[in-house]
Amino acid sequence: MMTAVKDARLEVPLPVLMYHGLTDDPAKTGEYFILTEDFEKDLQWLSDHGYTGVTFRQLADYAESGAQLPEKPVLITFDDGYYNNYEKAFPLLQKYHIPAVISVIGSETELASGQLHRPPGGGPLTWNEASDMVSSGLVEIGNHTWN
Repeated sequence: MMTAVKDARLEVPLPVLMYHGLTDDPAKTGEYFILTEDFEKDLQWLSDHGYTGVTFRQLADYAESGAQLPEKPVLITFDDGYYNNYEKAFPLLQKYHIPAVISVIGSETELASGQLHRPPGGGPLTWNEASDMVSSGLVEIGNHTWN
């Protein structure tokens, strides 16, 4: 008969905050877009209350090898990979030194990367923008889906 061994690591509370897009136009907010200033308020609150952002890599290291997580971890994610994640969210992530995971729609990012002009409203991220954020060490790129 096997006996389950309690793993204290399973007891680490991990809030996951999932966003899609940011806008500065109150008329464009809704289910998927919030005001940039509200996102900054979220980051400020997390910072003020001792939360430390973590990445999927840190979570995998924790699960696979027992690497330590901060006392109050939080995971920030963005779905779809909109340009506003680069234009509006990325500077705030840098300001507050909080990492995030952006899960792109691969075919949309591929299409945007080949366009000479950005569509109205910004459209999806390009691979160059994604690479720029990854090189900062603050952003991981995940796969939302291909299309």
